[in-house]
Amino acid sequence: MEILVIDDGSTDNSAALVKQIKDRRIRLISVPNGGPSSARNHGIREAKNDWLLFLDADDLLLPEALRRFEEVIHQFPRYEFYTGSYLVDGIEKRRYSRHREIRNICKSFLIDWFMPLAGTFICKRELAVSNPYDKDLWILEDAEFVFRILRNRKSFYFPIPVVNRQCAFLEASLAKRPIEMDFRGNLVFKGKSFWEKAALYHLYRGAVATYPQQAADRYPNIKLYHYFRYVLAAVTYYRGLRNLFHK
Repeated sequence: MEILVIDDGSTDNSAALVKQIKDRRIRLISVPNGGPSSARNHGIREAKNDWLLFLDADDLLLPEALRRFEEVIHQFPRYEFYTGSYLVDGIEKRRYSRHREIRNICKSFLIDWFMPLAGTFICKRELAVSNPYDKDLWILEDAEFVFRILRNRKSFYFPIPVVNRQCAFLEASLAKRPIEMDFRGNLVFKGKSFWEKAALYHLYRGAVATYPQQAADRYPNIKLYHYFRYVLAAVTYYRGLRNLFHK
């Protein structure tokens, strides 16, 4: 095991603190500030082991997380991508109650709000090397990476928390940037499947809420996809019925 700390132009003395840790498994790599995607790509290139887990500086990996991932990989070895449950400020946000294969990430995203984020998943290094993060994205870069990497690939979920995501820091990291730096400002519908288009339309609605004028300028022909409003309404209705009968 190794821990790569990517110092992406930090100004909070964190690099100096890492240097004080005397452990050969920890490597500090300092690079010019290029954003979260750039930092992760540096880690992907520098990593020496077969599996990668990305962890943001403001999230806490739980003590048994790596052991849990190892157990699931050995028990269900056919996958290249595994996702655990997670906590938000210490409260578990479990999407599924049992182990399950995720066959269509966009469908799972719409119906169950299931989205693997940094700290919650582990993937094969070769998979990330051939599908690096989009270096131009600073917002929702995880979602773009996951949609792309799992587009034609099944993954595996297990209902055990592996990371604690901290809301206060998360909200601060989502400071508004130009729409060009947000995945929601770079949506491509052409050539996508039904569920992909529906998921992208949901993200488009988020773009409209965050960047009203920029989204209108960036997606002048989006009316072609307005029928997905009814798809999202049907999904919301279905989700409500399912929650009602599973209480």
